Amino acid sequence: MKSQKQRRISGILLLFMGLIFCAGCGGGGNSGGSSGRDGNSVDSSVGSPDGNTSEISSESPTEPLTATYKMRAKVQMGACLSGKYYAAEDWRAVLQAVGEGTEKIEKSGGEAQAAAAIGAVKERLSDLPGIPAENVSGESIGFEVCPWSVSFSEIPGGEPVVVSSHDALTDFAEEYNVGEVGGRPVGEYYGAPFFAEKALVFFSFRSVDCGLRYKVGNLSLVGNELICGVLGETAILKEGESAAGDTFAQFVLEVDKAELSGAEKAEAVFGYEERNLFLLDFDLDDPKIYWNGDTDTAFRTDEIIVTLKRTEAYPQLTAEDFPLENMEGLTYLWLRPSGDNPEFRQMLKIRLKEPGKEAVVAAVAELEGFPVVKSASPVYIYDSADD
Repeated sequence: MKSQKQRRISGILLLFMGLIFCAGCGGGGNSGGSSGRDGNSVDSSVGSPDGNTSEISSESPTEPLTATYKMRAKVQMGACLSGKYYAAEDWRAVLQAVGEGTEKIEKSGGEAQAAAAIGAVKERLSDLPGIPAENVSGESIGFEVCPWSVSFSEIPGGEPVVVSSHDALTDFAEEYNVGEVGGRPVGEYYGAPFFAEKALVFFSFRSVDCGLRYKVGNLSLVGNELICGVLGETAILKEGESAAGDTFAQFVLEVDKAELSGAEKAEAVFGYEERNLFLLDFDLDDPKIYWNGDTDTAFRTDEIIVTLKRTEAYPQLTAEDFPLENMEGLTYLWLRPSGDNPEFRQMLKIRLKEPGKEAVVAAVAELEGFPVVKSASPVYIYDSADD
């Protein structure tokens, strides 16, 4: 399972609606239309900067490509990944291809160059032997992700390891240097009684880091093989950060031992999960306003006010849509205008799980990097004399 540091995603630009939206890495999308939060269909084909849906034009615009246009281009670039999984070695090639394509889109001087970059990526990806989703969707196995971050050494081959007894856990922990779980030794946290009906699945992998956030999407039993389906989803980086290098992801899953009966080997496959198409409902070129306060100011230590960028769709986002770990929930203050108001911006209040002035400042900085956030600031406390 990823550490909190690895899972932290504070930042700026979407990666192909689940892969990359930052200079140097990118791509993603769906193979057809997808339902938006407001119930309207969102098409994955590229729309022009004025909002019309169409294929990328071969004509060069008179002005630089907008952020909204670039995002739509990256959605189209990753569309061919929908419904497929890839073996680990091919997944690395997928990320390299999409990353290079996104870099070309970022540097393109017009729509023709962006279209050429998309075409080149699609051609490269068509040569990779993707695995149809139905080929890895056998008998579904329920699982729970360990609620704590657990560190352990890289498992050679990148295959999931099933641990079905306390003795086996002791051996695995020694061989792979398993860290503490919830402040306790792993063998103490998962004592012998746990293994009466449960088992653990340890899994780790190293790949090209394009800012992806990974999760285990499903476990299934296909014949005598345990298939671990790993999904890359929305990744957001801090402004100015690069996603170059490698990423090392770790997972510890709790499963019912009875459901693993018959599993003789295990394999991991990688795919893309379409997420956050609601980003296409916002004007990403609406300029941000950054908070320049400090902790000397009087403000609440558990809440933040967020104003979103201009939209005509008025999607209602949830806590899961925001890249903020220290988030307990949100409440919309303004969801949609009562009439025609081009200056209207949605506004909401975010509640923090762990309060504190420094926590508020850190959360504001993270939220300011989220593409659809126009501004974020603390909830100020005013003396009655100031009213």
